[in-house]
Amino acid sequence: MVRPISDKEIEEASNFSRAKEEMKKNADKYGYDPVGLFGVWSAWRLTHAHAHNQTYEDQEFLANAWFYLKHKSDNSVAADNLAHFLSGTGTSKRLSLTQLFQEDGKLSKKFSLEVGKQIHRGESAYKVKGSAELSLEEFLKANLRQYADAPHNSPVDFRKDYGPSPGPYDGHVELDQPDFSNNTWRLATGGLSVLWTYLGATRTSGHKQHRVFAWCFKRYKWHPHEARFSRLVHIAAENAKVPAIDTSLGASQSSGVPGYAGYLASPSPGSGSIRLGSETIGQWKDDGHTRQTIYNPAKEFLLIFPPVERVVPVYIPGVTGS
Repeated sequence: MVRPISDKEIEEASNFSRAKEEMKKNADKYGYDPVGLFGVWSAWRLTHAHAHNQTYEDQEFLANAWFYLKHKSDNSVAADNLAHFLSGTGTSKRLSLTQLFQEDGKLSKKFSLEVGKQIHRGESAYKVKGSAELSLEEFLKANLRQYADAPHNSPVDFRKDYGPSPGPYDGHVELDQPDFSNNTWRLATGGLSVLWTYLGATRTSGHKQHRVFAWCFKRYKWHPHEARFSRLVHIAAENAKVPAIDTSLGASQSSGVPGYAGYLASPSPGSGSIRLGSETIGQWKDDGHTRQTIYNPAKEFLLIFPPVERVVPVYIPGVTGS
């Protein structure tokens, strides 16, 4: 099978000077991190010494990334998501919007602000149009969707996350990577499109607020064509969907074939699983003469944030969010 990312694209992305220049030109979209780029590029050079095939070396590189996330950055969620992707099971994983908003106040504020602004636009329209048949709350529940901002992110990505028919919702809030203040969550999920429906008004300590249901689906996927500092990670992960069997000398022909952190080494013929954390990502078979390293085809999966009720402050123009 043909690997998704061509050798030509890999050659371009692994040219440090060229990658740095491309990243600089696209800094407004993906940020500019030459130190991070150098770290990723160095790990790529270290693991791609052409002693094995491209799949094996890509997997060594991704294991390096997993180790960094798990043990250097203390980011278990991002590390676990990477390992789950490489396992190829494709089963969905559940996360918590409540926890996300508790641990990233900047995201919580952005969500409340955008929801509040949309409801305010609906309230303003009701005051202008008036309605003898509908109360304000009934009007909002029936018409809020038309006062939503136009999405600025790719509709293709939205369809990948939610499918062709996401069901009824009143609004969406796009939480892009620069909106995150918590790096753990940013690396674990990437940008999110959170959907919400209006439940009604409430009063807390005498102040009017809004109640909404919020939820989110996010397909765990990669962006190998974008000029990020981590582009080589995205390329290796995308190509992990189409692995090739690596064949090398068996135990009787060599002293073992050590992999990253030694997790592929074996002193004698046999077979076994290749694991990354708690996930099985492949297997090896050694008949003494040759050793085969067989990785599972990596598979995208869905991150599911089940619906939770949120209380959103009333938006006041010129005051809220200023």
